[in-house]
Amino acid sequence: MEVVNLQQGVRVEEKMMEDVADKQKKTIKTGDKLVRAIEDNKREKEKLLKKIEENKAELEKLLTDVEQNKKDQISMGENVNVQQKKVEEAKTKVPKQ
Repeated sequence: MEVVNLQQGVRVEEKMMEDVADKQKKTIKTGDKLVRAIEDNKREKEKLLKKIEENKAELEKLLTDVEQNKKDQISMGENVNVQQKKVEEAKTKVPKQ
């Protein structure tokens, strides 16, 4: 009877060993996933930092373009005024009938 109890004890311990080994494997898999997630996060961070720099450069160009456009609008407004005066002058030279 004692041998049966000892054999049953061995089976119980073997089952517990399997459970512990399974938990260990799951823990290792989780650790591997975490390491991959960290690496993915680092890559995404670098990608976003690069995008921020590209965005900054684009913003600077847009601001420069806006300033140039303002100057162009002023210049074109002056050109329109000059041309309007020329039209008026030309009209005054036409004999009235």
